[in-house]
Amino acid sequence: MSFSDNIAIQIKNLGKKYYLKSSESWALKNIDLSIEAGSALGIVGHNGAGKSTLLKILSGLTKPSTGSFKYRGSLTSLLEVGTGFHPDLSGIENIYLSAALNGMNRKKIQKKLSQIIEFSGISENYIYQPIKHYSSGMKVRLGFSVAAHIDSDILIVDEILAVGDRSFQEKCFRNMQFQINQNGRTVIFVSHNLFALKELCPKAILLEQGELTQFGDSKKICETYIRNSLSGISYLDLSKRKDRKGSGEVRITKLKWKTEILETGKPAILHIAYEGEEDLKDFNIKISINGEDGRFLSPLSMHSNNFRPTTMPASGDIEIHIEKLPWMKGKYYADIRAIERGIVCDDLRMAYKFEIHGGNYIQGGDEFNSKKNGVFIPHEWNFPK
Repeated sequence: MSFSDNIAIQIKNLGKKYYLKSSESWALKNIDLSIEAGSALGIVGHNGAGKSTLLKILSGLTKPSTGSFKYRGSLTSLLEVGTGFHPDLSGIENIYLSAALNGMNRKKIQKKLSQIIEFSGISENYIYQPIKHYSSGMKVRLGFSVAAHIDSDILIVDEILAVGDRSFQEKCFRNMQFQINQNGRTVIFVSHNLFALKELCPKAILLEQGELTQFGDSKKICETYIRNSLSGISYLDLSKRKDRKGSGEVRITKLKWKTEILETGKPAILHIAYEGEEDLKDFNIKISINGEDGRFLSPLSMHSNNFRPTTMPASGDIEIHIEKLPWMKGKYYADIRAIERGIVCDDLRMAYKFEIHGGNYIQGGDEFNSKKNGVFIPHEWNFPK
């Protein structure tokens, strides 16, 4: 397969078939795509749409069933927590191991070692410890730090950055922008943070049930994805949703406002129903409220609110009471996670959409209108004494 000098990756008729016990399933079908050198491409799609399968094929972790692909130069990927690391080796030793696996010689690694450690933010107390004692966030920080300092032409990053803290995520985004603008590096980026994806990637593709259905401006792609996702949501019975992640030991079955009309500054109750197999311990539900454009706006969490029942029944209902709705007029959607003893049991993106009608947050105050979604922050204005 030949391709022009301005193309970093050329994909032709790529497909991946998995054989099940009594059937077969296509994770990818008929993918044709050319990615320009020095560009950033976002990949958008539901869980199970084929995003990770495509990245694994490009990274050489699995072989395609049909078609072929070719890339120019060297390629580094960051797909899963701890990829390329050995649990019994220290952080330092794993830097050498991971960089060597990506074709970097020891002399170059030594020159960049201090930069890699500094970027990761891992303290001296931990960098010499076996990484089996690291948290997932620490492994991600070390993994990205190595990938960012390897002299590769192409960088592939999956949703893995969602594990890291927000400040490190922003640091990674700035680094990727620098790599693209200053070093001409090609980046392929997958994230459910659509706002970040649009900021980083001018272009994107939309994958639906393993097929590439749209390619073009990332803002338009994300708008299409959100619109299609919200129009197909079952609000009352989430148990039928198939595009979910987690261990499955607990499932969120309902997420719905009990308040019929939602207005800024007015009280409201959000009802949640869940089903599990046995009584729950150290259980937490996390909800992310996102704007219509994909921006994360507000967290709602049992533990963040210091609501920590010792045990909870295997199945049941729980409610969130909000005294004054803080969101401005507009449309919003919610993601939800169920977590028990630190294990994610259920993870549903775009689980619920809702609309906030206009209103004043402070009685007598003006209604604040904006084309973008926003959140009111309780505050006071005074003259200095």
